[in-house]
Amino acid sequence: MIGLTFEEKNLNFMLLNDYLEKISNLHVFDSLEISLTEDMLSVYDLRKLQNSNFDFSFHMPYQVKKYPFDSKYLSTDSYEHKKASINFLDFANAFKTSNTATLVLHGSENQNKDINLSYLDYLLNYVEKKQYNIIFALENLHSDYIIYSLKQVYELVSSFSNPNLKICYDIPNHYMLNKNMLLPDNSIIREIIHCHIHGFNDNSKHMAIDQASYEVINKLSSKLDIPLYNFELLWENKYWEELNNSIPYLQDLIERS
Repeated sequence: MIGLTFEEKNLNFMLLNDYLEKISNLHVFDSLEISLTEDMLSVYDLRKLQNSNFDFSFHMPYQVKKYPFDSKYLSTDSYEHKKASINFLDFANAFKTSNTATLVLHGSENQNKDINLSYLDYLLNYVEKKQYNIIFALENLHSDYIIYSLKQVYELVSSFSNPNLKICYDIPNHYMLNKNMLLPDNSIIREIIHCHIHGFNDNSKHMAIDQASYEVINKLSSKLDIPLYNFELLWENKYWEELNNSIPYLQDLIERS
């Protein structure tokens, strides 16, 4: 199954109905990955989105800077950080369209292991206490300010041995860190339940999939058996052109599986 990151910036230029219709008419996407706070859409649009024909996965909205989502804030503003985090968990649990939802997490920007473990422990305890059917997927990262390799993510996940904490495998991030086509170890593959794919080059990511990025994605996902590959295409002026250009490659992934 192929999912698409719900890019709310499109709603600055079009109605939600039109956005959902355009995505549906591509006949590729069965799921949307939601990474927004409840106050970013009207109640009317939230209800309309929830009643669409898409399944949902979720991603903690670290890009919303007015709320302290990153776990680094545990050491400086613990109350507000926990408040922001549980508000999103409550929203995801109420908004989910299937019995169990996957929610993608990032490691702390300051990469402090104890803070990461405290963060994960707090979230796991919260969903257990509330009896939420949410599985967390910790993502490997590669950017100009933070890197978490698959090995680092696996070590954090393995610290808990909790069935509600698994791995989100971002294939381009993994490739850009190693610049080789070596598949992850089997021990890591067994913990992967979710996957992020997107076009990339040496200067940019989260763009259209082209032949070069498709070959990497196809090779590095060849041993996976997971329910969802989420296409992370982020807003830019040629968003719809980029999306349309990616469709043949995404269809190939569907046919391969």
